[in-house]
Amino acid sequence: MNKLISLIIVLALLTTAANANDIKVNGKKINHNLNEFIISELENQGTAIDEEMKKNITERLIELEIVNQAAVKEGITNNEKFLTETELNFLESVYKVYLKDFLKKHPITNKEIDASYQEYMNTFHENEYSGQHILTKTKKEAEKVYQLALAGDNFSNLAKQYSIDKGSSNNNGDLGWFSKTEMVDGFFKEAEKLKISEISNPFQTQFGWHILKINEVRAKKPEPKKTLEKKLKEEIQKEKLKKEINRLKAEAKIER
Repeated sequence: MNKLISLIIVLALLTTAANANDIKVNGKKINHNLNEFIISELENQGTAIDEEMKKNITERLIELEIVNQAAVKEGITNNEKFLTETELNFLESVYKVYLKDFLKKHPITNKEIDASYQEYMNTFHENEYSGQHILTKTKKEAEKVYQLALAGDNFSNLAKQYSIDKGSSNNNGDLGWFSKTEMVDGFFKEAEKLKISEISNPFQTQFGWHILKINEVRAKKPEPKKTLEKKLKEEIQKEKLKKEINRLKAEAKIER
């Protein structure tokens, strides 16, 4: 709602009192378009508008106008910092509205979704791994456990004894099957380096120091199109907007 109120303030400063209703503050009519705009936005968000809500909106607009007039009297609205901030807010609002309107005029087609999914399929070459790990607080502890593992101590027993990851240590340090999207980058990169039954050197992530053992590797199945459709649409939208902005830049005369 804060963004909405910010937009109301900008509009209150930039719009005239045309099409106003009968409400006046010190002789100045309140633009009823502001009232209609707020109601429309709230309804779009699923808010039911009753008479009490309408009264609250009207009271809010009156408060905004009163404070606006007081700010004008004190010269705040002529302050350079205020004018700069107001201009920036206005430009940001126009930017968002323009791009939203552009997407409305250029909707994503099924053909574009199919093409994006096919590109995903063409580049999909991921594995998933099944393994065990031991997590310690310090590098010194990890080095100690690592040497014990190299000496032939059972990895499952070491996990039960030394790992601070209780979620897996009670299950022999077993992580089950995991893929790139389920692990932090540093952890997954270490998994990719290992051969089956190989034990990693101690390595650090934000969780502590790990020792990892990979037991199985298999090709990961690509996600079905239906599952990825929302993500694909978002990526297509980003690409459309990027192209539109680049087009506008190319056509503009920019002097630096």
